[in-house]
Amino acid sequence: MRHELDEGELASLRRRWSTAEGRVYPLAMVNVAAYQQAIEAIAALVAFLREETGDHAALVACAADPTAALDRLDADALGLVHVSVEDLVDAACASRDRELLQLQDQQRRREAAAAAADAGLAWMDIASAAVRGLLAGVPELRVHLPSRLGVRTWLQPDVDTGEPLLRLTPVALDPDTGALAALDEPDDLDLTAQDRAGWDAVLARLATLWGLEVDAQTSPIVDVDAHDPTLDGGSHDR
Repeated sequence: MRHELDEGELASLRRRWSTAEGRVYPLAMVNVAAYQQAIEAIAALVAFLREETGDHAALVACAADPTAALDRLDADALGLVHVSVEDLVDAACASRDRELLQLQDQQRRREAAAAAADAGLAWMDIASAAVRGLLAGVPELRVHLPSRLGVRTWLQPDVDTGEPLLRLTPVALDPDTGALAALDEPDDLDLTAQDRAGWDAVLARLATLWGLEVDAQTSPIVDVDAHDPTLDGGSHDR
């Protein structure tokens, strides 16, 4: 029976999965043999989850009843090195959760790029999920579709005051896969801003370096949820 996805349940599971990772991965510092065995077990479990969980509802269902996943493990051998099977399953679920979030983000980018292209836009915006604060006033992602160059925006604390700043990361988008690749950053350009006006100014300077013209009328065309801030892998041929 398919497990209905409950966001509250998923949030609770994520906390549990994160706690399990916090117990498993530090083994590398105290018991190398146990750590190696744990990593191999987690890899086997993640492989199973990739086969069986195509979305978060399926992942939650598997977390609720991991019987089939446990068939991939030698529980007796793991017990000899005092590695909790439950923690291994939870750590594998955490890894698969991140993969699913990345796949969702890539799908949103593919759809946004296609929609912008259909509308004849040179620039694609994906709105920030933030409803207040600095991030609420800027796109999470802006990409120039013909060149595939753009910026992704985060919050970064000011090193002197601790106050939040907008941080622009140059990226390249693969519109066919939705993957992002981080680009080299100019050494002589401050990529932080205190507000939207500063953000626009940084983007304009980057666009000038790339030989691009910024469309000031660009506005977000899709709304997305914010997920793991880790950039996806990918490549870009200039």
